[in-house]
Amino acid sequence: MKNIKLYIPKENELDFAKSLLNDPLTMAYNKGYDLKFAGYDKTTGCISHDRSFRKRWYDIYFFNPGHYFYAYIYDEDLKSFVGDVNFHPSSLGFLTRDIGIVIKNEYRGQGYGKAGLKLLIDKAFSFKNIKYLHNDFEKTRTYAYKIHTDLGFKIIGIEDNIVELVCEK
Repeated sequence: MKNIKLYIPKENELDFAKSLLNDPLTMAYNKGYDLKFAGYDKTTGCISHDRSFRKRWYDIYFFNPGHYFYAYIYDEDLKSFVGDVNFHPSSLGFLTRDIGIVIKNEYRGQGYGKAGLKLLIDKAFSFKNIKYLHNDFEKTRTYAYKIHTDLGFKIIGIEDNIVELVCEK
């Protein structure tokens, strides 16, 4: 098991988050979609936000515990951030949170995804108002599929090459 922990950044510590979203190699999984939100680059998958957006985002994610959560994945041996995790309200219902996990390209395939997802699951289920976690992604992302199912996520649907999974507390 990796020697990692979740690190909740302060507002002035969001440079790593910004660097993840602006790294074409890390965000390559995100390219080519017809996403309709400011800052998304369809050709690279990267997402850039201005300072005022980051301020609003920070206020939502860090001042609404149990509804929103964001943290860096920190490797204590490397003394380095290797990715990030988050959850936020889901359209599937009040007790459900959609999750996200991004591992920096250079750290992929080294076990950080599974270890980080496990920490996120534990954190989310520490809140009484969360009973389900939800994620969806392309069926071709076999490693993402494997770590989710290894940690208790079950398939609830597959449509247009997108697999949808839920984990229950």
